[in-house]
Amino acid sequence: EPIWQNTEFIYDGTFKCPAAYYIDCYGARIPLQVEGGSVAAGSEFIATAVLNDNNYALASDSVKFTVNKAYYDMSGVSWSNTSFIYDGEEKSVFITGLPDGVYAIGYTDNYATDAGEYRASVALSYDSLNYNQPTVPSFTWVINKADYDMSDVAFRTEFTYDGELHYPEPVGEVPIGKDGIKLGYTFSRGVRNVNDNRFVIVSFSTESNNYNVPEQIVCEVVITPMEIIAVWGELCFVYSGEKFTPTASCNECALTVSGGGTDAGIYTAVCASLDANYVVTNFAISFEIVKANNVWLTEPSVEDVFFGRSPCPLAEPYFGIAEYRYYSDCECINEVDPVGVGRYYAVATVPESTNYLELVSSPLEFYVIEIVPIGISVTIKERDHRAFDILDKSDFICETVNNDGSRAPVDSSLVKVIYENGESLLAADKSVG
Repeated sequence: EPIWQNTEFIYDGTFKCPAAYYIDCYGARIPLQVEGGSVAAGSEFIATAVLNDNNYALASDSVKFTVNKAYYDMSGVSWSNTSFIYDGEEKSVFITGLPDGVYAIGYTDNYATDAGEYRASVALSYDSLNYNQPTVPSFTWVINKADYDMSDVAFRTEFTYDGELHYPEPVGEVPIGKDGIKLGYTFSRGVRNVNDNRFVIVSFSTESNNYNVPEQIVCEVVITPMEIIAVWGELCFVYSGEKFTPTASCNECALTVSGGGTDAGIYTAVCASLDANYVVTNFAISFEIVKANNVWLTEPSVEDVFFGRSPCPLAEPYFGIAEYRYYSDCECINEVDPVGVGRYYAVATVPESTNYLELVSSPLEFYVIEIVPIGISVTIKERDHRAFDILDKSDFICETVNNDGSRAPVDSSLVKVIYENGESLLAADKSVG
């Protein structure tokens, strides 16, 4: 009985045939010649053993053997790419590293343009006679969303106050994707006034499935004041002793004015807007307080005086205190008061100061009058007189009355008593006549 070896093979492209031997009567292992074999894979091939020794006969001379299909070595097989970034161009994946004899004859879902996840598979051509069907698992690949090119995206954030809400204003073009869809944006708030909260959040959005939405950005929106022109009022004032400050106004807002002066001179006034949304361009201006023309509240006058007395001129100026000078007919009198009887003139003067002009009166005529007696005053002294007492000069007060109203005692030696009967009594006379 032949002993068969290797009745099952795996295809490898070489000739396959089982080997056989028999055991002779001496126990020796004698190889047999075998006919029939195959290069190709298949099942139940027939191999026949041939015995070339006439001393023996084979009980059976054939055997069925199999050449099994081989497996392709797919260890080097891979897909070309696993991921892409969307750029508007068509992307594809394909198989690489297929073993000899295996060919890709068709793909499913290995081409795409838009961002997304895809599952590709491949159909293979191979030697189905000698090889088992090779398999390549389906493959998930991705076109990732792209980022918008934000390198040129900028926003204008400074505006001049105009009463309107202002938002960050794009400068240049907002990005448009390769799919033609424009990037959108919204703002968290608008800014109207100079002192409003300046920070605005810019949020982006897109209807495109091919692009990532950019991160929010924060813009500082600055509102600068609107320039306005103040209308200044009177800029020249006449000194009055009060403080002067020019007025300023405008149509847009209320203004406050600082700076002023009381004395004559040149000053600077400054105005400012009470509303932070406005700034005054002509905020500073010079103004002047000029010296006042002094006037007499009470017109200067002077009365005649008696010799030896000082004149008492009367004058009341609006500003300052009047000073007086006296003149004779021909010249100014250096002394404070005029001396000597005669005609004089008084001139009232208020000297010029930093705030008002000099004020000078016209000459005021007056006279210094000589003091002369114009009468005699005799008064009986208050004593306890009795009837028929003798009166003498010691019983009287005798005075001269002057034209200025003054009185002067008369020397007693010049006084005598005269009675109604015409007789006079001497001081030594003790009788009554």
